[in-house]
Amino acid sequence: MSSPSPSSTSAWALLLGTVGLVYASLPVSRDVLIALVQRDLVGWVITASYFGATVVIVYHVVFDVRLTDRVAFAALVVLGSVVGALVLGMSVPEERLHFLQYGLIALLARRALAFGSGPARQYGLAVLLAGLFGLGDELIQAVLPDRVYDSVDVLINVLAAVLTLAGYEALHNQLGWRPTPPSDEPPS
Repeated sequence: MSSPSPSSTSAWALLLGTVGLVYASLPVSRDVLIALVQRDLVGWVITASYFGATVVIVYHVVFDVRLTDRVAFAALVVLGSVVGALVLGMSVPEERLHFLQYGLIALLARRALAFGSGPARQYGLAVLLAGLFGLGDELIQAVLPDRVYDSVDVLINVLAAVLTLAGYEALHNQLGWRPTPPSDEPPS
């Protein structure tokens, strides 16, 4: 059996470090939220978080010349609208951050799984891992004072993973669902 490549090891370390950061913040996140509410900063922090994520996506789309396909752009607009509607419909502010947290975890899981499996398997396992990490998040909250287990949050985490990976697929077409543009190279 071959040893994992440095890229694979780095990808897994980044994924597990991100999950560890999410888990480590659970005991203090309620206090941070209360402090933000008292200072009327919750909306600003959530808006800034989504703005940052949007800037990263726009930067990626604009500066990756392979992403000129209008279908990919349309898919991102539709997915962004769905996520926006879901997020705006959430009454608990911290639930809005689940989309960013578990979307990121799904992307990191897909990247970590990229070393040794095909795209369809990467996506499926990435959603599964994000869901399991989300379940772990809720199980930790079940034993913390002033926190509760909520199965709806687990579903939100899985939905965030699915929508994020759908957006990733719209950009990268790894599953080959969209036709590829013709190559400028002559056939050999």
